[in-house]
Amino acid sequence: MADNSDDSDASSPDNSDVDDMPTGPVPCGEKRKKPDVWNEAKTNAAFVLPAEINGGYSPWGEWSTCSDTCGNGVQIRSRSCTAPPQRKGGKDCSRFGPSEETKTCNVTPCATGF
Repeated sequence: MADNSDDSDASSPDNSDVDDMPTGPVPCGEKRKKPDVWNEAKTNAAFVLPAEINGGYSPWGEWSTCSDTCGNGVQIRSRSCTAPPQRKGGKDCSRFGPSEETKTCNVTPCATGF
C-alpha cells in the first residue's frame, strides 16, 4: 500500500471516522458509524415540523402628548407583538393584556367666559 501522507491537502476533510469503520459484525451494544451523516441529516430534516412560536410584547412606548390642554385630555402608549412575533400557530400576545393603554391628562377645567 502506498504512503500518501506527503500528498495530503490541509483543506480536505478528516475522514478518519470513515476509515476506521468496522467491516464485520458490530459487537452487541455498539453502533456502527455511518460515513454519510450529512446527507442523512439533510434527508431527515425535511420531515421535521417547525415548532410553534408564541408571541411576546415589545416594551411599552412613550406616552403621547396630551390631546387637550385642559379639561379631560387623553394620552396613549402602545406596544407591539414583535418580541418575538407569533408564528407557526403559536399563541398571540393577547394573553399578556392589551397592546394599548390610555390615561387622562390635563384634567384642570378650562377657563370659561370673561
